[in-house]
Amino acid sequence: MDVMHRKDKRLQEHRSAAVRTRVHFSELPIKARKSR
Repeated sequence: MDVMHRKDKRLQEHRSAAVRTRVHFSELPIKARKSR
């Protein structure tokens, strides 16, 4: 049970990090278009 909980916590952290990078990447093209 403890191992599963740790795994789940790690997955949540990984997901939040992925979401952050996704938002960052989605913002970049918009800024690039505006600058052009």
